[in-house]
Amino acid sequence: MPPELNAQRSTLNALSGFTLIELLITIGVLTAVAAVGILTFSGFRVKQDIENTATSIAAILREAQTRSIGQEDGMVWGVHFINASSSGRTYALFRGTTIPPVAGDIVAKYSLPQTIAFIAPGEGASISVQFSAVTGLPGSSSTIHISAASGGETEGIISVEANGVIKSVIN
Repeated sequence: MPPELNAQRSTLNALSGFTLIELLITIGVLTAVAAVGILTFSGFRVKQDIENTATSIAAILREAQTRSIGQEDGMVWGVHFINASSSGRTYALFRGTTIPPVAGDIVAKYSLPQTIAFIAPGEGASISVQFSAVTGLPGSSSTIHISAASGGETEGIISVEANGVIKSVIN
């Protein structure tokens, strides 16, 4: 093989690969992009959990209100929220006037997802929202606050206004 061709070939071989520094920079950039993507997705997932939970709570409140208006089972209906470390963060659809509701009056019981916590009611407290028969008006206005169990700025606010309007807002 002529020496000129050999020199050209060795120059080509030297230029066809990547240097260690180029590989390290590429790996570093890919790692940073992946970390940002994971953090963004994680925040999106928590916000989605808050939205879904707030929507579910509002739906159960509307169900209790509708059952009270229709006087289903000849009773008034409500939802009882419990934020207890021993029994967990739960809410229950109930019928009757006993507050807190007795086991026989609880129609359905729900738990918050592990990623979600009550802000109101506070730790160790409970709130009951009970609707009047026929009118469906609550005994008083109430607000339920939820947020990510790990903290964060996103908050779900479910309000039951004195005029019976039930709203779910995500901040």
